[in-house]
Amino acid sequence: MADDGGVKKTEELQEELDVLKKENEELKLLYETIVKHATSLENDLEKKLREITVMSVTDSLTNIFNRRKFTDSLLSEVSKALKNGTALSLVIFDIDNFKQINDKYGHDYGDFVLVTSVSIIKKVLLNNSVFARWGGDEFTILMPGIDAQQAVKIAQAAREELHNHYLNIHREVSCSFGVTELLKEDSVKSFIVRADNALYEAKNSGRNSVKNL
Repeated sequence: MADDGGVKKTEELQEELDVLKKENEELKLLYETIVKHATSLENDLEKKLREITVMSVTDSLTNIFNRRKFTDSLLSEVSKALKNGTALSLVIFDIDNFKQINDKYGHDYGDFVLVTSVSIIKKVLLNNSVFARWGGDEFTILMPGIDAQQAVKIAQAAREELHNHYLNIHREVSCSFGVTELLKEDSVKSFIVRADNALYEAKNSGRNSVKNL
């Protein structure tokens, strides 16, 4: 009888051990499921945060930087250039007679001109250029390490690419560019004002041109 009791107890212990093993496997599976789900949620959250970050510095129409991002970059690059004595150029340009284009062809076509112009100009820019929509049909290009002479050449290339693209579509579409290089005595404000004045000179000289001050 004693042996039967021992065998029975052994069987009961084995059954309990099997139950514990099964529960352990279930807990392990549950843990792995939770970890997998948590990792997926974490990845989704990181993706959403990246998307929000990109959206916060991107112009929704043209998909280049917005004014906020450009301002941040401008402050940083001006400070860096003045400290290190390196070249820094600024280009401001806009679409000639853009209001008339909008009024004549409609805002959808106006948006098409903006998006197409940005796409064309991006092709001639250096990789480290900061290209942004300043507002409306006005755009800015910050060129670290580039002097005025080089910046003028890039602006001229952009102007010609745009003019050639639109020449056989709508001849009235062109852009004017103002170019300037950062001076030792410049502030951020004076740097922008001089580029803006160069743009006005380009406008006053008949448009579809590049002026450097």
